[in-house]
Amino acid sequence: MFERTGKYMSENDLGIILLRKPENLFYFSEFSPIAGGYVLIHPEESKLLVPELEYDAAQRESKLTVELIDDFNDVSKILEDFDRVGAESDFPLHLSKSLENVTDLVDISDHISDLRKIKSDEEI
Repeated sequence: MFERTGKYMSENDLGIILLRKPENLFYFSEFSPIAGGYVLIHPEESKLLVPELEYDAAQRESKLTVELIDDFNDVSKILEDFDRVGAESDFPLHLSKSLENVTDLVDISDHISDLRKIKSDEEI
């Protein structure tokens, strides 16, 4: 899945992908945070970003590197380094205002939906 996403990122000139929907967090990290979190997909390393309440459990269960965040401002600071950011179409308005420094927020919902339709041997 990360290989296909990396190819999609390259084809669409995306520097990074930000996911927040619970089903997508689980799909990419194999961890279901109760208090929320974010997955950042980057060609070099993908990460699960979670608040302190989720950190220990995420460390045990996630297949991604786990980073502690205090709030969405921590995420927006990371994204400032990228001109084009892929995100789900229903990204909350109050959070998208924090991304004003991002030149281009690109809807990748269709790609994520298509990606989730393709099952690996492990998922079957």
